[in-house]
Amino acid sequence: LADSLGGFLANSQLNGLDNLVLDLENGGSDSLSLSDLLEPLSQAAGNTYIRGDAGDVVNLGLNEGAGWSGSEQPVRVDGIDYHSYSNDDTILYIQMGLIVN
Repeated sequence: LADSLGGFLANSQLNGLDNLVLDLENGGSDSLSLSDLLEPLSQAAGNTYIRGDAGDVVNLGLNEGAGWSGSEQPVRVDGIDYHSYSNDDTILYIQMGLIVN
């Protein structure tokens, strides 16, 4: 998977399904861009979840017409609340509290 994601990648099981988890929880401010996410999203067998710390940023290009739309209704998985973002058939779950633009 993308070298730029380094140690953020972790294969996990959430709700008994194989999912890809990008874990940015390291106490620092991290940033992911859409280009960082394309390869992992294409290879994920289940859902993709991004967790992190307050101040972490996920750049989906929401203001640039990249095709992502967000849901106002949070989704709770394993005690963590996420916002869901979709683009065609791809759904990405981003932990509430992260900056998404």
